Amino acid sequence: IPKNWLAGIIDGEGRFIARVPSAEVGQFASQGWRATKRQTGLFEFPSLEGDPLINANAQPSMSNWTVGVAVKKAELQAAAWNTVRWAVMLGAGLSAASLLLAWFLARQITRPIDQLREAFADASAEPSKPIAIGPPEILQLQDTLHHAVVERINANQALMAALSNLEGEMALREEAQAALAQSQRMEAIGQLAGGIAHDFNNVLAAISSNVDMVTLRSADEKIRELVQNAMDAIQMGANLTRRLLLLSSQHEVGLERLDLNDRVTGTIELLRRTLGEQVNVSLRLSPDPCQISANPGDIDNAIINLAINARDAMPSGGMLTIKTHLVSLDADVAGRIANAQPGEYVVLTVSDTGHGMSPEVLKHAMEPFFTTKDPGKETGLGLATIHSTVRQSGGFVAIDSTEGMGTSVHVYFPKAEPGPIVSRAAPSPKEAPLGNGELILLVEDNDKVREGTANRLKSLGYAVLEAKTGPE
Repeated sequence: IPKNWLAGIIDGEGRFIARVPSAEVGQFASQGWRATKRQTGLFEFPSLEGDPLINANAQPSMSNWTVGVAVKKAELQAAAWNTVRWAVMLGAGLSAASLLLAWFLARQITRPIDQLREAFADASAEPSKPIAIGPPEILQLQDTLHHAVVERINANQALMAALSNLEGEMALREEAQAALAQSQRMEAIGQLAGGIAHDFNNVLAAISSNVDMVTLRSADEKIRELVQNAMDAIQMGANLTRRLLLLSSQHEVGLERLDLNDRVTGTIELLRRTLGEQVNVSLRLSPDPCQISANPGDIDNAIINLAINARDAMPSGGMLTIKTHLVSLDADVAGRIANAQPGEYVVLTVSDTGHGMSPEVLKHAMEPFFTTKDPGKETGLGLATIHSTVRQSGGFVAIDSTEGMGTSVHVYFPKAEPGPIVSRAAPSPKEAPLGNGELILLVEDNDKVREGTANRLKSLGYAVLEAKTGPE
C-alpha cells in the first residue's frame, strides 16, 4: 500500500488478523472500526494512535472478516495546504495554478470513492463498475466489492428458488397424504357398509318371502294393498343396500359402452319435473361423441343425485347447468388433482348458483353418511355413491365450491374407444313357473331366508330339500 496508508483485516469480534503498520494479532481494532466491521463503504473514525482516518471497508463472502484500507485525514489536508503554501510563496500567478491542481487532486481522490459508494449503496440490484480508469487500489477494491455483491445476489436468488420448490413439494405431499387418508377412510367405511348390507339383504329376503306368501294366500284387496305397501318398503330397503354395496365395491357393476350425452338428454325431462319451476336447467353438451364405459343405471342415478343436491342448495331457485366436454390431462395437471391420472377423459359438470360449501364441508363432502341436512332428510350417501360409481369406471370426482357463489361437481370418466353402442334391454317380468313335484335342493346358511324361500317354492308346487351348508 502507499506510504503512510493504513490497512488491516479484523475478524467478527473486531480483533486484528493483520495490520499495516503492524499490530499484535488478536488486538482489538479501534472503536470506530469495530462499530463498522459488518458494513461496506467509507467511514471516518480515529485510529488506534488517535489519528482521524478515512477508511474503506469490504467484507469477503466466505467469512465474517472485514478488510479495511485507510488514509490519515491530516495527511490529505496537509498535502493540500502544502500545495497552497508553495503557491502563495511563488506568487499570485502560481497561486491560481496551485489551487487548480489541489482541486484536481482532491477530485481524483474523492470522486472514485463517491462513485463506489453510490454504485454499491443498493445491494439488492446487481451493481455496475463506474470507475474505468483510476488508482489500482480503487479499481481492485471496486472489483472486490462488485464480486461480493454479485455473489450475494446470486445466493439470494438461489435460496428463493429453493424455498419456492420446497413449498410446492410440501403442498403436493400434503395433498397426497390427505388423499391417501381419505381413500383409507372410504375403504374402511365401505367394508363396514358391505357387511351391514349383506346382513340387511338377508333380513329383507326373509321378509319378502313371507310377505309374498301372504299375497298368495289372501284374496282380500285391502290385505293385498297393505302387502304391496310392505313390498314397496322392502324395495326401498333393497335400493339402500345396493348403494351400500356400491360403497364396498361388492356390487356387480355391469359396465357397458354408452354415450354420456344420451344419458343426460334421457333424464332431462325427469329432472325438469323433479326440480320444479324455480330451477332453470341449462344443457351444454359436447358436439363430439362422449363414449364411456359405465353402468347406465348408475350414471342416471348420479345425474339425478347431483341435480337434486343442486336444487337443495338453491331454496329460492336459480340456474342449474349440466355440461359435458372432452379433456386431456397431462402429468402436471393430473398431479394437482386428487386421485387423478394422466389421460383422456369425458367430463360431466353439474353447476349451481346456490349457497356453496365452506372449506370444512367441502373437505368431507364425499364421505359416506356425511350430510348438512336435518336428520331423516338425507342418508349422506349421494356423493359417496357417485364417487364409488366413477371409481369403478376408472375415473374420479373433483368439486369446486365457494360460499355464496355456488358449486360445480366435475365427474371425470375415462374416454372409451369409439365403437357401436348396444343397449341391454331389461328383462320383462314373468310369472313364476309352477312346479309339479320336482325336487329342488335349497342351500342357505340363514335360517329365516332358507325357511321363507322353501315355503315360497312349496307354494309353487315344488318339493324342497333343505341344507344349511355344502357338506350337509
